[in-house]
Amino acid sequence: MKEFFNNKYTQGEFELGSNSICYSCPSNIALIKYWGKKETQLPRNPSLGFSLEDARTTTKLKYSKRGRPWDDSPDLKFYFEGSQNQSFAMKVSGFITKASEYLPFLRWLDFEFDSSNSFPHSSGMASSASAMSAIALIFVDIENQLFNLDQNQDVIRKKASALARIGSGSACRSLLPHFSVWGETPEYEGSSDLFAIDIDKQVHQDFMDICDSVVIVSSQVKSVSSSHGHKLMDQHPFAENRYLQARENLSKLKGHLKKGDWVGFGELIELEALTLHGLMMSSSPSYTLLRPLSLEIIEELKNFRTKTNCDIYFTLDAGPNIHLIYPHKEKENLLVFLRSLNLSCDVHHDHLGSGPKKLVVTNG
Repeated sequence: MKEFFNNKYTQGEFELGSNSICYSCPSNIALIKYWGKKETQLPRNPSLGFSLEDARTTTKLKYSKRGRPWDDSPDLKFYFEGSQNQSFAMKVSGFITKASEYLPFLRWLDFEFDSSNSFPHSSGMASSASAMSAIALIFVDIENQLFNLDQNQDVIRKKASALARIGSGSACRSLLPHFSVWGETPEYEGSSDLFAIDIDKQVHQDFMDICDSVVIVSSQVKSVSSSHGHKLMDQHPFAENRYLQARENLSKLKGHLKKGDWVGFGELIELEALTLHGLMMSSSPSYTLLRPLSLEIIEELKNFRTKTNCDIYFTLDAGPNIHLIYPHKEKENLLVFLRSLNLSCDVHHDHLGSGPKKLVVTNG
């Protein structure tokens, strides 16, 4: 992976120009799930998903040059929505330490992050993915500026995708707009375990107005982290069969996406979602992230779909919240369904995303 980066800059032989930068990066939702990893955040099976537009993490970094490089860990402050967040500061510190193997100039910098989400964090909506992708993109952009590399946006995003993966596996998909695949597979030329690739050319136009309305069943922090869940797959009795199933499902989903087959697509993504949570419930120790309301919504959706013959389907991330997936033409049916539930919880309406955005820095 080091061939992606200019790792010769180890002695601080650079001068800072701008000392602040800001990016907004989206969350993403996996349709073929990544669950189980090896080595440095490499997937046991390929995953396929799409980025969202409005569910985003916005991260601003102020940075300054040190007189000497830090040794074991960086000096940093991390503010989340205005308050210092020591827990995430530790995660980011670990990420920067790993990232400095590929971007040695980071060891000559001090960091102050200011981050915010447009959606609940740590509740199973890929908040680590959007956060780590924003930080990775910031670092690659700084590298590009400091050393006049003149890299185009495609190169920057590919490098950032590879780097973000180290902080959060699914973060590599948040660096791309629309549909993407992460993990080497013969189904998609150029696919890699190191970074995500764009697959839009093999997606039917009928899927390019895909929507995702997320029912926030719970905004509480998950009882079990995704990192811990991945580790439990190492000894899971169904692990190898799961990795085989994921590859077979990816091939099937590719066909549905190419043909514009919403019914086949919907049936498959629901199976993937339930398989993910089934793996959690059958691991040792087992755990359950679904809530009674999660199951109630799933059953009510099945009944509603039978009555109306609509194309509204569900998927789940590693949490209790229900992602309702549908084409834009089904929006009115979606609203009718939600009203029938008489929910007291929030719903985040979103759609296929345009990818990361660099924002103008003010006051800083």
